[in-house]
Amino acid sequence: MRYFKVLLFILVTSGCASTEKQEVNSSQASAENAMQHVYLSGVIAKFYCTNAKWPQSLNELSEYSTGNPTPIGSKIDWSVLNQNGVTFNVATDIYIRTPGNPETGIMSVSSTHKYPGCNGDSISINFQPVLGG
Repeated sequence: MRYFKVLLFILVTSGCASTEKQEVNSSQASAENAMQHVYLSGVIAKFYCTNAKWPQSLNELSEYSTGNPTPIGSKIDWSVLNQNGVTFNVATDIYIRTPGNPETGIMSVSSTHKYPGCNGDSISINFQPVLGG
């Protein structure tokens, strides 16, 4: 019986450790998903201020970012943004949504990008991110 208790204790503590590690990994992945929207907001605002129009696709934005590199644009993971389930809609504003993954605990993130303030080299970013949106 004593060995059974030891075995049970080992199983419970290893199970808790596995769950904790998965939560940390999913939190980091969710944070990175959200940061992609922050990075995009800077590139979208710069695109608009340079061209006086919205980009019509993520591909157009990626090409612009490559041709006009910025420190914030270099952090964008374009492969993540080209996955299935990513939404990019252009109307008066730009709406972007990156899907989550319920199995891994990664939250979806959406953001709405409104017209930025363009004043020479000074750009005021105007966007609203939503976690789980």
